[in-house]
Amino acid sequence: ITGSGTTNTLNAESEFTFDGSNIFCRAGEGGSASLNLIADQGDDNGDGWKIQSEQDENDLTFKSNISGSYVDKLKLKSSGQLEVQGNLVGTGNINITGELTIGGSDLNMIGSSDGNRYFDARVGSDSLQIRATSGGDSNHETMAKFFGNGGVELYHDGTKKFETTSGGV
Repeated sequence: ITGSGTTNTLNAESEFTFDGSNIFCRAGEGGSASLNLIADQGDDNGDGWKIQSEQDENDLTFKSNISGSYVDKLKLKSSGQLEVQGNLVGTGNINITGELTIGGSDLNMIGSSDGNRYFDARVGSDSLQIRATSGGDSNHETMAKFFGNGGVELYHDGTKKFETTSGGV
């Protein structure tokens, strides 16, 4: 039973029920079912989130209200894919089975044993570089470089010690 919001009228809702433990909400034919969580910081915009079951693909979407309209932030697709808008930040282990594809210009693998990055792979204009780091971004030591033409450079204590060329090493 829901209230009308404008008068003291009660309405029976067969598609919205609560049994003491579970809430059931079914949208009308061809519509999406959603749960809106709204907070108000005192400005003219609703500050909130919408959790929505999409009718077209049976996806579950989390949307954030930004400047008066909802924007997708996280989508769990019925296929099992997870789409994230923005940065994905995690703690603990992330285990990936299969292929990992990352866009952009940098791929960084970061360790936390001493709070500093200890391994870092960067994709340059035509190379992949592996560098050890300590003390943050300003203290890199090149370990190896791999070039698109097949060239390889290996370093020891920041000095190139081995290099391949089209004629050999």
